[in-house]
Amino acid sequence: MGLVTAGTWTIAALAGMYLLYLWLAGDGMRRAKVTRFPATLVFSHPTLAVSALVCWVAGLITGSRALAWVAFGGLAVAALLGFVMF
Repeated sequence: MGLVTAGTWTIAALAGMYLLYLWLAGDGMRRAKVTRFPATLVFSHPTLAVSALVCWVAGLITGSRALAWVAFGGLAVAALLGFVMF
């Protein structure tokens, strides 16, 4: 089950990176009228999500429950940031 979670999470992360690429390629940082959110919010969401994914994979490799809980906390914060931007 842990590998299925990691695979699904990786697919979601790749899709998010693609959306971030499209936003940056379309001058997302230059056009201030496109979004009212600060750049720190826009970039902290994927940074937290990818960091949580790394913690999850490290937890799978080492069998550490602490890393799994850190990954869960990071994912929860990233999801809340994504909900705010939605």
